[in-house]
Amino acid sequence: MLANRARMMAALLAALIGTAGFFGCHEPQDFKEARAYRVKSRSQLIGGPKALGTKNDIIMENDKIRVLINAQPTSMAFTRYGGAILDADLNRYEEGFDPAAGGRDQFGELVPIFDIKGFGLETVPGSGPVVRAAADAVEIVDSGSDGGDAVVRVTGVLRDFLQPLKLIPMPLNGLPVKATTTYTLGTGDAFVKMETTFKVLNEDGSEPETETPIELRPVKAGEDPLTLMFTGDAVGDALFFGNSLSMFGPGVFGFSPEFYIQEEYLRGNSILSDPVLLDWVGGIGDGVGYGLYHPDGPLSFPLMENILTAAFEQVAAAGNVLPAPGSTYTYRRYFIVADGDASGLLDEVIGLSDAPSARLEGHVMYEGGGEPASGVHVHVFPHPTFSGSGEYVPVTGTYEETNEYLASRAVGSVSAHRLIPLTRFETDSRRDDSAADGSFSGKIPVDPETGELHAIVMASGPGNTRSKLYPVRLRVGKKERLAIVLPATGTIDYIIENYDQRGPALPAKLTAVSLSGHGLSDPFLGESFLPASEATISHSVDGRGTLTLPAGRYRLVASRGPEYSTDEAIVSVSPHKTEQVLLYIDRVVDTSGWISGDFHLHANRSTDSGADLPGRVLSFLVEGLEIVASSDHDYITNYRPYVEDFGARDLLYTMPGDELSHLSYGHFNGYPMRYDEREVAGGAPNWRTPSPSTNLPDGSPMPEWTPQDVFDALRERGDRSLVDQDPIVVANHMEESITGYFPRVRLAAISGDFRAAGYLYGRRSGGARRADFRENGRGEFLVRFRRRRGHQQQTLRRHPHRDGGGDARFDVSPARAGADADRFRCWCGRATSSCASRRAICCSITRTAGRSTTI
Repeated sequence: MLANRARMMAALLAALIGTAGFFGCHEPQDFKEARAYRVKSRSQLIGGPKALGTKNDIIMENDKIRVLINAQPTSMAFTRYGGAILDADLNRYEEGFDPAAGGRDQFGELVPIFDIKGFGLETVPGSGPVVRAAADAVEIVDSGSDGGDAVVRVTGVLRDFLQPLKLIPMPLNGLPVKATTTYTLGTGDAFVKMETTFKVLNEDGSEPETETPIELRPVKAGEDPLTLMFTGDAVGDALFFGNSLSMFGPGVFGFSPEFYIQEEYLRGNSILSDPVLLDWVGGIGDGVGYGLYHPDGPLSFPLMENILTAAFEQVAAAGNVLPAPGSTYTYRRYFIVADGDASGLLDEVIGLSDAPSARLEGHVMYEGGGEPASGVHVHVFPHPTFSGSGEYVPVTGTYEETNEYLASRAVGSVSAHRLIPLTRFETDSRRDDSAADGSFSGKIPVDPETGELHAIVMASGPGNTRSKLYPVRLRVGKKERLAIVLPATGTIDYIIENYDQRGPALPAKLTAVSLSGHGLSDPFLGESFLPASEATISHSVDGRGTLTLPAGRYRLVASRGPEYSTDEAIVSVSPHKTEQVLLYIDRVVDTSGWISGDFHLHANRSTDSGADLPGRVLSFLVEGLEIVASSDHDYITNYRPYVEDFGARDLLYTMPGDELSHLSYGHFNGYPMRYDEREVAGGAPNWRTPSPSTNLPDGSPMPEWTPQDVFDALRERGDRSLVDQDPIVVANHMEESITGYFPRVRLAAISGDFRAAGYLYGRRSGGARRADFRENGRGEFLVRFRRRRGHQQQTLRRHPHRDGGGDARFDVSPARAGADADRFRCWCGRATSSCASRRAICCSITRTAGRSTTI
């Protein structure tokens, strides 16, 4: 107990010292007022793993939050023209309000949409002064210098949001639409108010003389906004939370939209025909959360996943089938940035909606000694009821047992088939919480009619430990306090050694498989999904580590990729005890003359990945990879500093690369690429700029790059200081209908100015093209492509020593280059329409004894 008090006093003293330093460096009143300004230097940017802002973009900030509106086409952003919320973070006063100290932006992008169209900048024929020039399309209306709100306005003409989604030509009458969005940040607000107006223009693009406001109404349960586009119009936002965030649907799907969609499908339901309705939606990250709240009705989600969520907020009322020139659609909503897990976002939603609420607060302690539990989660679930009587389901078992009981009930007999969190606290996570005492506190909405909410509260902590369930009754305006106890855990100290013990310690992986059902993750609670009965996975750079697990029996499996043997042990974990485990692995596959590589992989610089860069590098090492090329979407990522930090220069060679993800023509890898941390997205080619080679019939440049522009730009960005030749250009997942190059440009044969095709990872989507694989007995893979409806049949052969396969692992054969150096050559093939010519190209890598060259 004295040790606990000492830790609490030390934390409090550190907080006081930090506060004194903060006030000594900056006067906080200088930052309370909202302001907007154009970025003049990199030090003004927000920063973080998903940050893409650059000079001339616009920052809106006050003492609580910072938000960046991109004022130009930005590489990797989904909008091609700017005008979206691109970066956002808390204003981190603990860093002295110094953005250069390191922001934590983890947000993808928010784009206002009208049907399936979004903001654009191109003029329309005869538009005259209607559409602003690109330099003025995103403007500061009020800088906040007079003490008022900071206001930014975006103006343009709608364009197709994603060209692959040309499912419905909207609006149906084909008239141009002017879009205006106003972003407003007030002093002391943790949210940006957004108001968007779409106005239908005359056919020639001129402004109509009169305006006709279109009445909008909320989307109703059972309505599909995508279908409503045929009879009216729908407005909302495209949300790109990205996989650095956990998407959160309060009371509906919790932290797992993917598993929710799967369960609904098994029940015969589809979110496309019966979309999810939410009062608000959140994206929860490391130390920051983002939310979208619409005050005039629920949010409807016919498309819902982290990478792309279409949140429709309102639809045109009956009678507006074909909008005429002058028709205007106006709607408002709020973009929230908060700390404190989901509870911080919910506090802001309750404040904006003025909804009746109660307050829930308390502490979480570890069993045995009462040590405060910091950084653990407290989940609040609506208490399920029996549909007939309205009585509350009795809570007598664990979280798992309660879910099993709810799932066993007949459909419709209970109000929920599982416990889904309404909100989640993280203990000691608020920036104004200076004591590490395991505390949590926040508002919970209650029924406006009864003024009450019956809820169930549970804490979860290290190793997926879970407390018992605590039923509570929350009443409007009242405070409910809880003392929650987390079960004690045990630990496993492990060592994984090479069997011959002649070499240094190597990276290794340890997988803990639960034999007693303890420690298993639940994605609905925001816990990482693991297959089967796996409880946790530990990566270690030297084969040594510690696991924390709840009491139970576990099977431990040591491994290091396919070239090494595995070793196993059965361990019983007891509370407050540590078990010592020694495991051995041995290299059992002779890979002389070969090298293990991966040339298509993602980390958190990609919107579709949440893997941090150190963890990603460690995952390469424990699987025995020897050469990797980064391929984040429209981002050149450099793994070398993290390899250096792990002391693994002699184990892993890395190449900076880029997956150029053209929304019209497919995805293309290029490596090695020239990385520059001073450039946006590491210097990735920006295909959203006008084509440097192709003009439209009127003589103006094509607004985006052609495929040949893509190939040329990737080669131009190649890093010839590492490899003195053109970089490899790969056409990825080439038969995928939306992101595959060949279906996008309707090629009947495999051709193009690239050097490899990712056919081994091709995916069939809609049956447009399929690939069959078989070995022909001569060490060659026969790959046969067939187009349906009698189109041309195409055959490729891939020899494992000559013809590389893009996404496939590359064969490397050695060649002598002196006594103290080995030279390696990666081989990949160039496939033409006739497949008559193949040539070895790729890269040369020199490895000198005791020293490595990273490419």
